[in-house]
Amino acid sequence: MLREWMPAGKALRFFIDCEHYGRYGLGLAAERPDCLVVIAQILPGTGPEICRTAAQIASMRGLVNVQFLVASARRLPFRNGSFDAVAAFQAEELEEPESFFNEMARVVMPGGTVVAAMPNRRCTPHRFARWLGGSNRDKPSRLWTAEEIKEQFARCGLGNIRVAGRCFMQSLMRLGSTGPLPWLFRALHIWTLGRWIETHLVSRLDRWTGNRFSNRYGFEIIAAGDRPHKIPITSPKID
Repeated sequence: MLREWMPAGKALRFFIDCEHYGRYGLGLAAERPDCLVVIAQILPGTGPEICRTAAQIASMRGLVNVQFLVASARRLPFRNGSFDAVAAFQAEELEEPESFFNEMARVVMPGGTVVAAMPNRRCTPHRFARWLGGSNRDKPSRLWTAEEIKEQFARCGLGNIRVAGRCFMQSLMRLGSTGPLPWLFRALHIWTLGRWIETHLVSRLDRWTGNRFSNRYGFEIIAAGDRPHKIPITSPKID
């Protein structure tokens, strides 16, 4: 979805948070060597070592079109309209993700795109993971619906909002590897079972329904919205 919704063109500027040591941003930088990708660590309480590790990975891969920094999600250190597109995959771990959405809408230029992925409240494995317990990563503090994300994007002034759900089984599969009952999930081969269900059952449901199943019940909701161009102010006619 990141590839699909990022704007095409050369010499573009992208801002992406440092999820999983910048794996999304590094992937985009490798595919778009003529563009600049700025990767930021935005989670409070995390040090710059994550950015240093991501920079080392970029160096090993020979990527020279990447910059790294630690920034506050409440106030990104960029001017208005600094980027052609921004993307967030860590907003679910923030106490006030709404302020980060506002900042993303601010730093993207008119006509640019904002992309964010959030855990889906309608995903049954999510609710099961929260009920059963597990680490904070397996039990996000807040779950969202597609309607709530659309409303939040609209409040940020974004338009042309579209959403898509992905990976229905991912939450249960993740819980099986790190949750409170790993021995049970290993005995049940939860990873193998989850991938089989995702590949053979969920994918067929999506093909038959135009992806409606995952759009509603997917593990996460990926949303995108565009910052509209300013409407010119015209003087009223005087008779």
